[in-house]
Amino acid sequence: MALAQSKPKAILAVVINLVIIGFLVKTFILNPKPQNGAPALPKGDGAASTQTPGATSAPTSGAATTPAAAKPPTVSKAPTDASTPSKIDSSKIDTSAIRAGLFSAMNPPPSKPAGAVRIAFYNVENLFDNRADGNSKASDEKPKPHKEGLALAIHAVNPDILALSEIESLDALKEFRDQYLADLGYVHVASIDAGDGRGIEQSVLSRFPISGVKNWVGSPLEGVHQIDNAESRIKMGDPLKLHRSPLRAVVTIPASASGTGADVPLVVYVMHHKAGREFDYWREAEAKFVISKVKEDLKPNALVALMGDFNSFARDAAGRLYTAGGMSDCFADRTRDATWATHESGRPIDHIFASAALAKAVVPNTRIIYGTPVRPPRSDWNTTPAPKGYASDHFPISIDVKLN
Repeated sequence: MALAQSKPKAILAVVINLVIIGFLVKTFILNPKPQNGAPALPKGDGAASTQTPGATSAPTSGAATTPAAAKPPTVSKAPTDASTPSKIDSSKIDTSAIRAGLFSAMNPPPSKPAGAVRIAFYNVENLFDNRADGNSKASDEKPKPHKEGLALAIHAVNPDILALSEIESLDALKEFRDQYLADLGYVHVASIDAGDGRGIEQSVLSRFPISGVKNWVGSPLEGVHQIDNAESRIKMGDPLKLHRSPLRAVVTIPASASGTGADVPLVVYVMHHKAGREFDYWREAEAKFVISKVKEDLKPNALVALMGDFNSFARDAAGRLYTAGGMSDCFADRTRDATWATHESGRPIDHIFASAALAKAVVPNTRIIYGTPVRPPRSDWNTTPAPKGYASDHFPISIDVKLN
């Protein structure tokens, strides 16, 4: 009788032991506790999302477009490029002062895709050296911390071809390159006087050979001045002429980089239109002149990039002249979101326009607007100290193209 009573107890003990063993296996083998308090991976492939604020493919139509009001599109971040010469030192940057840009030190830009060429523009804001010459004084030299900020931004974008504005001279640019960009391979340089009263000009740094460099200093334009402006030394009725001549250069992308098996010429125009809302008429007259020159290069399948500080929106009169003349706005799908701003004022006034053949070669999801620290909105730059990591009042922008 006692044996019969103990049998159910033994069975119950076996069942309890099996339950305990099953619990231990599930807890410590099938679902181990994450280390250091990290959350467990979700079901599925366990891959983290790589979607970050970014851009979509560039339009290929030459027609003018209207900025959309939708949320900025996303971009898949490419893996880190081991060949990138420098990493961003966040200790040198006040990240709280970064208010714009698709990418920044907190959200590094995508690496250039294999086989692509990266083309960029950057208004570097008064890159003067410490020599007194022309209209400049030794005291006009760009502060060293601001030069370091420029170097950090340029290293982050890491373009093959870098168009620049607000350069004092060829000597000043070479000095900056040799001191801050020596590891980037910019062997080729172009920079010639643009006829500006402040003594600033447009330039190109390139890893590829440059030829055919020219500009049109003081060329007459259609029309006359519509206002008096003592600061700009103009009077109503005076004939219009180029305020700053654009720079034209031909960059020869070698077969080893073009992916086509042959050297490929890229015609580059670097712009810096006159600033000021009151000078819309002047920018429009300049645009008529410039697009007439660009059209001379718009042969079938020609690769032409027109980029710079336009000091106006792409939808304004000057921008519409460029798109009507056969050039496509590579950032035409921008929205009013701050991530698309290229200037500390929150405005998108720096642009890259491309010929039809070049626009078709733009690699989707790789466009860059690289935000850097800037002063608070509506602050007086004369009295408000620049934040840590300040480089310029503009941000560098770029596109990647595959020519094969």
